Amino acid sequence: MSGRAIGIGLDSSQLGCAKTDMQRTRYINNNERHMSSAALRFVPSEISRSGVSKANRFSRVASLTLVYLITAMHHTADSQKLMSLPEFQVEAPSHLQDLAVRIYQFDPKKLLFAVQLTGARTLERRIRIVLLTEDSRVARDTVPWVVAFADPTHDLIVVFPERIGSYPFNSLEVVINHEVTHILTARAANGNHVPRWFNEGISIAAERGWTLDSRSRFIWESMIDGRVSTTELERMFFSGQKDSARAYVLSHAFVRNLMQRYGPDLISRILSRVANGETFDRAFINTTGTTTDGAINAFWRSGSGWEEWLTFVASPFTLWTMMTMLSLVAIWQHRKKRILRRRQWEEEERLEAQEVWKTRRNRNYLT
Repeated sequence: MSGRAIGIGLDSSQLGCAKTDMQRTRYINNNERHMSSAALRFVPSEISRSGVSKANRFSRVASLTLVYLITAMHHTADSQKLMSLPEFQVEAPSHLQDLAVRIYQFDPKKLLFAVQLTGARTLERRIRIVLLTEDSRVARDTVPWVVAFADPTHDLIVVFPERIGSYPFNSLEVVINHEVTHILTARAANGNHVPRWFNEGISIAAERGWTLDSRSRFIWESMIDGRVSTTELERMFFSGQKDSARAYVLSHAFVRNLMQRYGPDLISRILSRVANGETFDRAFINTTGTTTDGAINAFWRSGSGWEEWLTFVASPFTLWTMMTMLSLVAIWQHRKKRILRRRQWEEEERLEAQEVWKTRRNRNYLT
């Protein structure tokens, strides 16, 4: 398991060895003179379903009433609001301006799933993204395996680009999408407490699918260390790089399992209850009918490990890999047999030649 980028997603309240929220924000604000004087700004266009075609289609139906038309227009307006995306402001030193430009070139549609998943509505507040170098004070105060962190209170994301490059956050776009999802989660919960395992599981589920890599890592982690409770899973995020890496994998698998069992809107329903004042545990019970520990026990008992093993073994990639390996083994065995047979022939020819030589020598000796 790679470790460089595993610590991504830490918000400032959970990063024990770093500065406090206000210290970090004050430091970044006071050092804006090191950033480009013209901070790049990005206001993505809203991705919405066109209401024109709907209106034209509705107008052709004579039986539709004016009330129905008004209701449909109101629904379209709500859909447009839901499909809106947050605004970005990227700040970077002069030698990182190329990365800042790349951030503006990312496909904004990839954030759409995060908005829908969390149910975040307060999208009008701009998200500030700050790129820092390794010689900055914030980077020195942050453990080396943390690639980025989000401070939802200040709508701030801090990224250390030089640390990007290994699983599970091996690209700048993945990092940005992950951290933006953290801020959207906090907004959907109205800033109230959400467990780290749930928060990270949402962010990973939003920025990547259940790939072969994710599946194989989950199988490996479940084989090596076995089952854990939600309390143990939460504690693992703060127990060092190795345990933190495992916590990310298990959180992704668990949250994915919850979405499969209770529907993809489970996340937004829980966060909505938390936003209305319920504790996370109470919101989880009221939404799913069980506790978090009951849910994770059901996750382990459901044979998820065996299911993942079967899907992993039956996947086309695995089958082709096994066929290729078997072919290579067969070729190697065939070549090995040919080499042994050739050596045997050479030995037989040597013995035969030696026997002929002895026969001729004895014949000449006798004559």
